[in-house]
Amino acid sequence: MLHSAAGNLVLTAAHCLSAGGPARFVPGFASKAAPDDMWSVDALYLDPRWLANKDPLADYAIARVSRPAGGPVEALVGSALTLGTAPARGTQVNVVA
Repeated sequence: MLHSAAGNLVLTAAHCLSAGGPARFVPGFASKAAPDDMWSVDALYLDPRWLANKDPLADYAIARVSRPAGGPVEALVGSALTLGTAPARGTQVNVVA
């Protein structure tokens, strides 16, 4: 999940969605899902570097999702990743993995 005002964004790998065609998202998918648990991908945002040459540093996609029952997926799933601005070049950062 990716936090947004509408609560309807999913962050995933570009290679999972860049083939085109209809796609669905099911939070916590565990082999079966009821129709009300399926979210349709309405829009897909891919990095131009991924589209141009499958750059592995740009292997991400942001999908806007919805379902017939309505409501934001973020409200169902819970808190989501919040993106911020990148630190200035040369700034020391700590990465915990």
